[in-house]
Amino acid sequence: MTLDFAYLLGVTGLATARWVLLAAAAAAHHRRHRSVRRRDPLSGTVQTLGARAPGPPTMPVSQVPVDVLIPAFNEEAVIEGTIRSLLRCEGVALNLWVIDDGSTDDTVTRVRMLAATHPQVRLVQSPANEGKAAALNRGLAAGSSPFVLCVDADTVVAPSTPAQLVASLLPRDDLAAVCANVQVGNTHRLLPRLQAMEYATAQHLERRAQDTLHCITTLPGACTLFRRAPLEQVGGWNGRTLTEDTDLSLELLQAGHTAAFLPTADAWTEAPLTLGQLFRQRRRWLSGYHQVLRHHLSATFGHGVLSWFGLPNLWWVHVWGFLLPVGALMVGSHAAAAWWKLFWPLVWGLFAADLFVGVLAWRFDGRPWRDLWLLPLQRLLWIPLLYAVFVVVVAGHITGGFHRWVKLERSGELSRHHAGGGEGALR
Repeated sequence: MTLDFAYLLGVTGLATARWVLLAAAAAAHHRRHRSVRRRDPLSGTVQTLGARAPGPPTMPVSQVPVDVLIPAFNEEAVIEGTIRSLLRCEGVALNLWVIDDGSTDDTVTRVRMLAATHPQVRLVQSPANEGKAAALNRGLAAGSSPFVLCVDADTVVAPSTPAQLVASLLPRDDLAAVCANVQVGNTHRLLPRLQAMEYATAQHLERRAQDTLHCITTLPGACTLFRRAPLEQVGGWNGRTLTEDTDLSLELLQAGHTAAFLPTADAWTEAPLTLGQLFRQRRRWLSGYHQVLRHHLSATFGHGVLSWFGLPNLWWVHVWGFLLPVGALMVGSHAAAAWWKLFWPLVWGLFAADLFVGVLAWRFDGRPWRDLWLLPLQRLLWIPLLYAVFVVVVAGHITGGFHRWVKLERSGELSRHHAGGGEGALR
């Protein structure tokens, strides 16, 4: 076998092996949660999470104090809906800390109006815009509860979500955190619907698989419940990257802590409405992931599943998954005709396999089958979009640009829906 054929088959084999592992581990997670008898989270009984069944809660869930940290910078369009969704939550004692990070709009005014009638809402103000990580650490220092729930300013939660998260984490001393099922909430528009499909068929699939393997590499800042002690042990959030949630997740894993994913705990976030906003969001995400990979190179060896699966998967998704196909095309430019006869069937075979795994993930997430026709469109649109993002980010690494937080414009549609008493996603 020539080197060009070996390269092509090697790349195909790596991609296939990754999909098989993700699908099998995610299926195991799905079976585990589907087979467990679900009980009322407000009563103190819980679902099974992780490798071993939880014992009885040490106290009723309703008596567990939880500090909710909501970092906000110029979030006047969404902050009220987020707070009101948390105020409607039942069965758990929530202390809401809104950390204003130097907003120049009416964010502070809106928070103060709600705090005037709801004493559990408190405002913490930063003297200047210091960044999301600094705002979260400021909120962490302000509270004292043993559990800390992080919620983004554009995220709304289901009324039972905090209680579900607490009931799941409370009896599990082996867990440092439990993350919610964060979904796209403004799915009444086409581009957010495509992003909702990506969340279900990529991010949620990986999170299910990583839960099974005890190696969740991104605990989403949009809605995750932490134990305070592990958070303080690793020093809280670090502002050295643009993806502080992934950075923190890897710090916790390296410190010996694990986390879980609770698919029944729903939260909804506002997705970008235009391709320009989506491009800027993904540029920030990818820049942040590259920063995280650089800062955690030392964990490549000697950290168990993080070293053999967690970090390699991050490298595949954010680096090698872009470079290896380009390498195949470069090899093919000097290959014989027989190579190309093998290349295209493998490409379409991988695309079909990706769609098959996407269908499984869609089923695991319990999404309506009527939207599944969008999956091929989402995949075909995302390939050139993400490659363009990758090129711009790599150019930024070379020139030293783009390593900054990019504030996205909020429409506030999802927030207004929940502020007015609505529930769930916009349809």
